[in-house]
Amino acid sequence: MNKLKILVIEDEKDHLEDICFVLEQAGYKTIKSENGEKGLEMAKNQKPDIIICDLNMPPGLTGYQVLEEIRKDPGTALIPFIILTVFPRQDDVDIEFRLKVQDYIVKPFNFNDLLARVQRCLEEKK
Repeated sequence: MNKLKILVIEDEKDHLEDICFVLEQAGYKTIKSENGEKGLEMAKNQKPDIIICDLNMPPGLTGYQVLEEIRKDPGTALIPFIILTVFPRQDDVDIEFRLKVQDYIVKPFNFNDLLARVQRCLEEKK
C-alpha cells in the first residue's frame, strides 16, 4: 500500500521534526523542507498529496510566495495546502490568500487537531 505523502515546509527545525513525527506515526510519509525555495522544488518534483507550510519563513520565499507559485503551476495547482501561522486571528491573514488554501492552523496547535485537518483535506480531495 502506498502511503500518502505530505510535504511539510517549516523553518523552525524543532517544529518541523515534531510535525513530521506525528504525521509519520499516523501512517503518512513525510517530505521535509526547512525553507520555501527547497519546499517549492520538492512540491514540483515529488507531487505530494498535501502541503503544510509555515506562513512566515525568513529569509527567502514566504508561505505566501510558495502558495502563489504552487497555484500557478498546473502540475501542483490542485494540491491541498494548509498554512501554519502565529497570527491569532484569521482576519490577520489576507482574505484572497485564505481563499487559496484548504485550512489555516494557528501556532501553537494541538497535534490531534492537525491530524484531523489533514484527514479532512485529504477526504475533500477525493
